[in-house]
Amino acid sequence: MEMNETQLEKDSTGGKPTWPGEPQQVSGFGGWLILPQIGFVITLITMVLFVLNDVPGVLDPELWELINTEGSSLDHPLIGPTLIIELVWNLGLLAAIIVTIILFYMRKKIVPKLMVALYIVSLAGLILDYVLLLQIPVLKEMMIDGSQVREIVREVIMCAIWIPYFLVSKRVKNTFVK
Repeated sequence: MEMNETQLEKDSTGGKPTWPGEPQQVSGFGGWLILPQIGFVITLITMVLFVLNDVPGVLDPELWELINTEGSSLDHPLIGPTLIIELVWNLGLLAAIIVTIILFYMRKKIVPKLMVALYIVSLAGLILDYVLLLQIPVLKEMMIDGSQVREIVREVIMCAIWIPYFLVSKRVKNTFVK
């Protein structure tokens, strides 16, 4: 029996016709790929709020005077460098997220590698931040609620889920092709 074009089916992306019963290729921003998109929005909003709310405070001359005043509660040699590292780190992460979002919606082939890198870099930054803060007694006392550890655990879970997804998912391979 010979098949004609009217008997062909379109795959789920509206792409090339396939024979009935032939496995269809999944692609596009659907499926589980929706969740990283939601994560982008939440992360972008969080990072923009950080820039708007925290950056002016970090750059406040009164804070730096307190940091540089011998005997003050913030008189520790790591506080200034830690604040600068956090500021630069978060601004760099914000820029990387914006670039990744743009490339994501352009369906660029490099996106899966960028996503893996972002997850790893984000986790490394949280761990570095935690280790630095533990070296400063006044800040160590403020971390007693364990929120920083919960954030690291949450990021480890995110890495455990999304890094393999971006490395092996057929949808990811079929979506980021340009």
